[in-house]
Amino acid sequence: VWEFNAWNRAYNVSVKFHERADRWKWVKSGILLNMEGIRRMPYNWKLYKHLAFMFMHKCADYQKETKEEFGRGEDDNFTLARRCYKKAIRLYKEKVLKRNPDASLNLYMHRAVIHTYEKQGDFRKALELYDAHLEKYPFDTVARQNRDRFLREKEQYQELVKQAVQAFKKKDYERVIEIYEDTIKGKPYLMPVECIEAVLNSYRRTEHFESGIRFIHRVMGMK
Repeated sequence: VWEFNAWNRAYNVSVKFHERADRWKWVKSGILLNMEGIRRMPYNWKLYKHLAFMFMHKCADYQKETKEEFGRGEDDNFTLARRCYKKAIRLYKEKVLKRNPDASLNLYMHRAVIHTYEKQGDFRKALELYDAHLEKYPFDTVARQNRDRFLREKEQYQELVKQAVQAFKKKDYERVIEIYEDTIKGKPYLMPVECIEAVLNSYRRTEHFESGIRFIHRVMGMK
């Protein structure tokens, strides 16, 4: 019941509104309802898993609001998701695996923890955890596929960032904007400061003021 209605509020009801503030109100309502379910059933691992998913997936579109409302200091939505996934894993081990050692390991949650580091752009930590996970669970073919995909995307992303910075140094501002809007913009990784400065100054120097303002808002949401 708690999971179903939390999902309905955060996903199904929120998208019925056009204004961002109205949508966030319902996303927040769904998160709070999920938290109330946890308060009433603090040992329910499924509710922690569901809350983690909402923080990681839905709140990726509301990073600034999530940090202001639910973050502790500098915690972003991915840090909040990771904390909930880890709690769900601990409860799953205690409530499921101890009672039934033959039960599934539910490796999805383990992979999700690694994915939160990917989303934050912590490449070193993500790769370290992928290797440790595969050493412990070599049969997890999904994790192996995720690791391979992660390495490809990491290399591609870093090359695009390098191209954008080089284009800025050559004063090819339109090229910087093209690289950002066509490829970097939709990536889940945090942009290095040098690339952020290149994109912002390229918007400014080509007089794309509205796009520059939206870019600043996006960066503020990530930070």
